This record gives sequence, C-alpha cells and structure tokens, in this order.
Amino acid sequence: MEPTLNPTEIPSALPTERPSVMYNGHYYHLTNARLTWTEHEREANVWGGHLASILDQGELDFIMKAIINVSDPNEGSFFIGGMRRNESEARDKTGDSWRWSDGNTWDFYNWNEWEPNSIDEKMVEMYRDGKWNDMRDYSWRKRLGIYKKVRNLFSIQEIC
Repeated sequence: MEPTLNPTEIPSALPTERPSVMYNGHYYHLTNARLTWTEHEREANVWGGHLASILDQGELDFIMKAIINVSDPNEGSFFIGGMRRNESEARDKTGDSWRWSDGNTWDFYNWNEWEPNSIDEKMVEMYRDGKWNDMRDYSWRKRLGIYKKVRNLFSIQEIC
C-alpha cells in the first residue's frame, strides 16, 4: 500500500510546471513548496524518492547547474537529504556522524566554513553557492527541497 499524506496538512511539493531533470540514472526535482526537512522527506517518499543525496563533485556540479542556477535567485538555501547520526560528534564532517536519508554512503561532503557546528543541528541545507550547513528541523524554518529518485529502466508496458 502506498503511503498517503493528508493534503490539508502538507501541500503538494511537486508542481507540474517544473519538470524533473535527469543525471546518472536518477531524476531530480526542485519543489515548489517550502516545508520542513521532515515534511520534505515524507513528500519525497510519496514521489518514490528521498531528499537528494550528493555523492560526488560531479553530482554537486550538475545540481548547481541544472537546479540551483535556474531557480529563483531569492531562494537562499534548499534542503538536501543529509542527516546526523544519533551518536556523533558536533564538528565531525564524515560518515561517522552523517548519513543520507536514501541510505547511500556518506563519502562526499561540501560543508561551509565552520560547519557542521552543533550536535543539536540534525538536518542539512545547501546554500546557493553549493556549501552545506547543519540546522535544526524547526517548523518555522521552511525551505524548498531537492528530491532524487532512481530512474526506472522499464515501464509497465515494457514488462508486460
């Protein structure tokens, strides 16, 4: 059974007027709704993906060129799928303290200077310049989100 969300609680974050873009076997989508990190992760799951994991410099460059640089310049930051592990050190930048919501390995990071900086900041946002910041998931700190999902190689018609 597909997970469902009450549409009166969380607006649809997936607009029809903004298409998804593809890179390296994945679809990427910039939402049109400002939600919390947790709300975005739920919406991304309904879409069939997660908030975006960024696994290398090439993927970061693609996201910058195809999504960030063509978005509204007034948008200062965007949620991505980084999240702090329960047992971690405040200043540790590595996979010992961080993980991706989609389960990918945390081998690449692009932290802003002096980040991460607080054990209480559990989610990751990406600034327009591609640098990352750790932050709390407060209900009033809403951002656009960048979603990512694996491209299905076969359609239903091809399988039948």
